[in-house]
Amino acid sequence: MYKKILVPYDGSKPAERALEHAVNIAKRFDAKIILLHVIPEIPIPPTLLTARKIFRSKNLDDVISSREYLKELYNEMKKEALKMLNKKVDEYDILIDVRILIGNPMKSIISLTKKERID
Repeated sequence: MYKKILVPYDGSKPAERALEHAVNIAKRFDAKIILLHVIPEIPIPPTLLTARKIFRSKNLDDVISSREYLKELYNEMKKEALKMLNKKVDEYDILIDVRILIGNPMKSIISLTKKERID
Protein backbone atom coordinates (compact mmCIF):
# COMPACT_ATOMS: atom_id res chain seq x y z
CA MET A 1 0.00 0.00 0.00
CA TYR A 2 2.76 2.45 0.90
CA LYS A 3 6.05 2.61 -1.00
CA LYS A 4 7.49 5.96 0.11
CA ILE A 5 6.79 7.86 3.30
CA LEU A 6 7.97 11.43 3.78
CA VAL A 7 8.62 12.60 7.33
CA PRO A 8 9.39 16.30 7.69
CA TYR A 9 11.56 16.50 10.79
CA ASP A 10 12.56 19.45 12.96
CA GLY A 11 13.41 17.71 16.21
CA SER A 12 10.10 18.62 17.88
CA LYS A 13 7.97 16.13 19.83
CA PRO A 14 5.30 15.98 17.09
CA ALA A 15 8.05 15.23 14.54
CA GLU A 16 9.40 12.49 16.83
CA ARG A 17 5.96 10.89 17.03
CA ALA A 18 5.47 11.19 13.27
CA LEU A 19 8.78 9.42 12.68
CA GLU A 20 7.85 6.62 15.08
CA HIS A 21 4.54 6.11 13.27
CA ALA A 22 6.25 6.22 9.90
CA VAL A 23 8.77 3.58 10.99
CA ASN A 24 5.94 1.28 12.12
CA ILE A 25 4.09 1.75 8.83
CA ALA A 26 7.26 1.30 6.78
CA LYS A 27 8.03 -1.98 8.53
CA ARG A 28 4.51 -3.24 7.94
CA PHE A 29 4.48 -2.35 4.23
CA ASP A 30 8.20 -2.64 3.48
CA ALA A 31 8.19 1.04 2.51
CA LYS A 32 11.02 3.53 2.19
CA ILE A 33 11.20 6.50 4.59
CA ILE A 34 12.56 9.85 3.51
CA LEU A 35 13.45 11.95 6.54
CA LEU A 36 13.45 15.61 5.52
CA HIS A 37 14.81 18.63 7.34
CA VAL A 38 14.30 22.03 5.75
CA ILE A 39 16.54 24.93 6.72
CA PRO A 40 14.56 28.12 6.15
CA GLU A 41 16.19 30.69 3.92
CA ILE A 42 17.45 33.75 5.72
CA PRO A 43 15.90 36.93 4.29
CA ILE A 44 18.71 39.24 3.22
CA PRO A 45 18.18 42.84 2.10
CA PRO A 46 19.36 43.39 -1.49
CA THR A 47 21.81 46.08 -0.38
CA LEU A 48 23.58 43.55 1.80
CA LEU A 49 23.84 41.05 -1.05
CA THR A 50 25.62 43.57 -3.25
CA ALA A 51 28.01 44.69 -0.51
CA ARG A 52 31.56 43.45 -0.89
CA LYS A 53 33.96 42.01 1.64
CA ILE A 54 32.15 42.87 4.83
CA PHE A 55 32.06 39.58 6.77
CA ARG A 56 34.80 37.64 8.46
CA SER A 57 35.02 34.01 7.37
CA LYS A 58 34.90 31.40 10.12
CA ASN A 59 37.02 28.98 8.10
CA LEU A 60 39.63 31.23 6.56
CA ASP A 61 39.79 34.07 9.07
CA ASP A 62 39.50 36.34 6.07
CA VAL A 63 37.08 39.07 4.98
CA ILE A 64 34.46 37.70 2.57
CA SER A 65 31.34 38.86 0.73
CA SER A 66 27.84 38.43 2.15
CA ARG A 67 27.10 35.69 -0.42
CA GLU A 68 30.18 33.72 0.64
CA TYR A 69 29.25 34.23 4.29
CA LEU A 70 25.72 32.91 3.68
CA LYS A 71 27.13 29.88 1.89
CA GLU A 72 29.36 29.15 4.91
CA LEU A 73 26.45 29.66 7.28
CA TYR A 74 24.14 27.31 5.35
CA ASN A 75 26.89 24.68 5.12
CA GLU A 76 27.37 24.86 8.88
CA MET A 77 23.61 24.50 9.44
CA LYS A 78 23.50 21.53 7.05
CA LYS A 79 26.32 19.79 8.95
CA GLU A 80 24.53 20.26 12.28
CA ALA A 81 21.21 19.08 10.83
CA LEU A 82 22.90 16.03 9.32
CA LYS A 83 24.40 15.12 12.71
CA MET A 84 20.97 15.41 14.33
CA LEU A 85 19.25 13.35 11.62
CA ASN A 86 21.91 10.63 11.50
CA LYS A 87 21.72 10.27 15.28
CA LYS A 88 17.96 9.86 14.98
CA VAL A 89 18.25 7.35 12.10
CA ASP A 90 20.65 5.22 14.16
CA GLU A 91 17.84 4.63 16.69
CA TYR A 92 15.85 2.56 14.19
CA ASP A 93 16.58 -0.74 12.49
CA ILE A 94 15.21 0.34 9.13
CA LEU A 95 16.73 2.08 6.12
CA ILE A 96 15.94 5.80 6.21
CA ASP A 97 16.95 8.21 3.45
CA VAL A 98 18.01 11.58 4.93
CA ARG A 99 17.48 14.80 2.98
CA ILE A 100 18.34 18.36 3.91
CA LEU A 101 17.01 21.25 1.85
CA ILE A 102 17.29 25.01 2.12
CA GLY A 103 14.21 27.08 1.36
CA ASN A 104 10.62 27.63 2.33
CA PRO A 105 9.63 24.58 4.41
CA MET A 106 6.10 24.30 3.00
CA LYS A 107 7.20 24.66 -0.62
CA SER A 108 10.13 22.28 -0.09
CA ILE A 109 7.88 19.59 1.38
CA ILE A 110 5.35 19.89 -1.45
CA SER A 111 8.08 19.91 -4.10
CA LEU A 112 9.81 16.81 -2.70
CA THR A 113 6.46 15.04 -2.36
CA LYS A 114 5.80 15.56 -6.08
CA LYS A 115 9.38 14.83 -7.18
CA GLU A 116 9.64 11.57 -5.19
CA ARG A 117 6.00 10.55 -5.76
CA ILE A 118 5.40 10.13 -2.07
CA ASP A 119 2.36 8.03 -1.10
